[in-house]
Amino acid sequence: DVHKNCRAETMASETSTPPPTNNDTLTLDIESIFVGKQFRSESFSQPRWWASGSCYTALVKSGSSSNTPPGTTTTTTTGGQGGKVEVLPPGVLENATNSSTTDVHGIISSSRNYGTSKDKISSSSSSSSSQRDLVWHDVSTNSTKIYVSSDLLIPPGHDTPLTIDDYTLSSDKSRLLIFTNSRKVWRRKTRGDYWVLDITARDLRQLGGKNTKPSSLMFATFSPCGNMVAYVMMNNLYVQDVHTFQITALTRDGSNDIVNGTFDWVYEEEFRLRKGFRWAPDSKSIAFWQMDQSGVRVVNLINNTDYLYPQLIPIPYPKAGEQNPSCRIGVVAVEGGRSSLESGGSKSSTDSTAATAIATASRRRANNRYSGGDEDTDHEDSSVPQITWIHVPGDPRHHYIASLDWIPDSNELVFQRLNRLQNTVHVVIAEPSTGNIRIAWTDRDEAWIDLQSAAWYGEESSGIRFLQGGQQFLWLSDRNGWRQLFLVNINGNCSQLTPPTFDVIEIAGVDEGGRFAYYIASPGDPLRRYLYRTTLNVAEGNDARSIPPQERITPPDLPGTHSYRFSRDGQYAIHVYSTFSTPEKTDIVRLPDHQTVAVLADNNDLRQRLLKGNLPQPEFIRVAIEDGDVELDAYIINPPSLDRKRKYPVLFHVYGEPAMQVVRDVWGGRTSLWHMMLAQQGYVVISVDNRGTPSPRGRDWRKCIYRKIGIHAPADQAAAARGLLKSRPYLDPERVAIWGWSGGGSMSLNAIFRYPDLYHTAMSVAPVPNQRVYDTIYQERYMGLPSDNVEGYRDGSPITHARNLVGNLLLVHGTGDDNCHYAGTEALINELIQHNKQFSMMSYPNRSHSISEGSNTTRHLFSLLTDFLQKNVPKDPRD
Repeated sequence: DVHKNCRAETMASETSTPPPTNNDTLTLDIESIFVGKQFRSESFSQPRWWASGSCYTALVKSGSSSNTPPGTTTTTTTGGQGGKVEVLPPGVLENATNSSTTDVHGIISSSRNYGTSKDKISSSSSSSSSQRDLVWHDVSTNSTKIYVSSDLLIPPGHDTPLTIDDYTLSSDKSRLLIFTNSRKVWRRKTRGDYWVLDITARDLRQLGGKNTKPSSLMFATFSPCGNMVAYVMMNNLYVQDVHTFQITALTRDGSNDIVNGTFDWVYEEEFRLRKGFRWAPDSKSIAFWQMDQSGVRVVNLINNTDYLYPQLIPIPYPKAGEQNPSCRIGVVAVEGGRSSLESGGSKSSTDSTAATAIATASRRRANNRYSGGDEDTDHEDSSVPQITWIHVPGDPRHHYIASLDWIPDSNELVFQRLNRLQNTVHVVIAEPSTGNIRIAWTDRDEAWIDLQSAAWYGEESSGIRFLQGGQQFLWLSDRNGWRQLFLVNINGNCSQLTPPTFDVIEIAGVDEGGRFAYYIASPGDPLRRYLYRTTLNVAEGNDARSIPPQERITPPDLPGTHSYRFSRDGQYAIHVYSTFSTPEKTDIVRLPDHQTVAVLADNNDLRQRLLKGNLPQPEFIRVAIEDGDVELDAYIINPPSLDRKRKYPVLFHVYGEPAMQVVRDVWGGRTSLWHMMLAQQGYVVISVDNRGTPSPRGRDWRKCIYRKIGIHAPADQAAAARGLLKSRPYLDPERVAIWGWSGGGSMSLNAIFRYPDLYHTAMSVAPVPNQRVYDTIYQERYMGLPSDNVEGYRDGSPITHARNLVGNLLLVHGTGDDNCHYAGTEALINELIQHNKQFSMMSYPNRSHSISEGSNTTRHLFSLLTDFLQKNVPKDPRD
């Protein structure tokens, strides 16, 4: 029985960490956790799998000869040196691209605000240790060759190679597209400079023209044929030929309001959409989103510290119940483009990336023009290719186009259309030549629909995994009470691939040749994640009695959390494994036998340091509430050498909203180490997942909080806290604190305001005190429209209950938070002042939602939290 087996694993894993064999206790402190390097783990994103299945590319240190997988052989192409190479852990470039550093002084960089770069070319430092080669590795033979050596990445007139933040190879692997000099837009570095290297000709050229600003190209992408690159510049979409370097404008109406080929703030934040265009499979056209932000009201962030006078950073931000941006899909022919903006190209090209024509189109002239080599040949042309707009019915401000892609092996588009309430989704097929549509599939829920989204093989896609040349696709749905995997035909008929007895967490990959779908699940054990597979050979319209058997692929002797990134043919996967107490191990496994063929990073030194350090370990439990009718998952980290006759102070760590599950058997990094540090100091640290968190415990568990965010969850948390205080007498009911970040910050406020007799101290970081001021997509998804749920919004918002504060409150917020705005905390401060409530406050100038920008910020923040806790919830009982 799969449930019994998984439950047995759950119980076994609670004691699976061997006890230390010595007394060499490792004492944690703020400096060692947040400043030193001894607890830094190797953690990697994924390599770039090739279509051949067993091959991928990665960046390596130039001339390295160590850390090569056993038996690796090395050859050299295109100017690289021979000898063994160190195959660096895949994802070095992704880690750089997703760095937490910000653009200027911690202020979030708007994609509509283009600053001037001080550096003309973004290159590596002169140290050879920072130079990287691009290598090709074949997992099946364990052989490696240098595909592009770093000496080919030196721009004319410079001495060092470009710093690679990201890269892509053309379909025939003859050209390399390099992303460098990148700047952050909201969460990630998506704006920068792009260069194309003709590998055989050793010809390196910069895209975008010679008269444009640095770091102003976005999402440059090869066409499937490899002869063109499309990109976004200043909210317009362009194509550039990689042979002639001629630029063609596909749109010209881009402005602060009209956004072509990328997204506004709310679509990026809540749908995780960034690149807003898709090449057709035949390279003859591009489908793209166009956003219209006119009428969306603006939130102004204020930079008070970096200039003589304050600077405003305007962000169009639709708050719950307010006007949304409109969105539509256009299709533009590439071969028919007539707007030639530049011919030729300069081998001595520059850091400039937005052509003069773009500045003209948006009625803005680029400053700091820089060119070199060839004579400036930019010229303006008012013509643009004709755009076919897809006919999507309804008010475009009251629905969402949440995904877009081309159906494989076809000339048709597919997209997901959500209504504003997000309780109905249509999978829509569109004919690009006419703009006509037909609905292929519809899913509904009385609460909300969890959007189908995924990044197959590390690429952006519609989130819909098509099979059989576009005739079938995979779909996850709660329609039978559990999140099941379905196989849907393009005609709308479907088959059940998994039973309605456990939640499928996500689709992991497909072996289409063998007709298997792989997915992540953990039947009966919501704390962990394992890989399963099921056959795709099922009868159309089958019922629960004919659902195929489910096969667990993850070995049973590895309890914990596993994730996988599949090769294109489904024969291999990058596998990452960790537990709460064990840092990530990354390897490549062969499927379906899960045989390890290469270890990319084992973090063995860190693992041994933690094991020998005698650190406090979590105890995973379930807490009964409501007279035992409901059980909540929780973990407890007790102090070492717990004396159950004593009384210990308690710190609850909470999130509690539908965006995150905190009680999991997965490596938690520095935050978990900080919790262990507090346990060493004599605190009992507890986390509880209330109903409404995305724990894989069925639809009713996850969605029972619909229209009751901030109401249902605090009640569950308080009931669990009272139950634990009663059942564990060593927990001191007079010294109970709670802390959380973002949604957890809001939950901490609701806890101390609603239950002042239970919680005596709260530390709230970057909260949303009033749900009406958060964005439309997130808040309306879980709460409905404010006009239809007036009392729910009022009662669920912490600011409503601020008058009840009795205990100690610390508010922490970054003034540059574009997500949960600082103004919301200011409104709460006013409310507290009105009721004469004393509290403590720390603002971090220009820091974003992560409060991580700037030197020493993270250490300062966690020192602040530690000191506040120790002052107000002392380790020893007060007399």
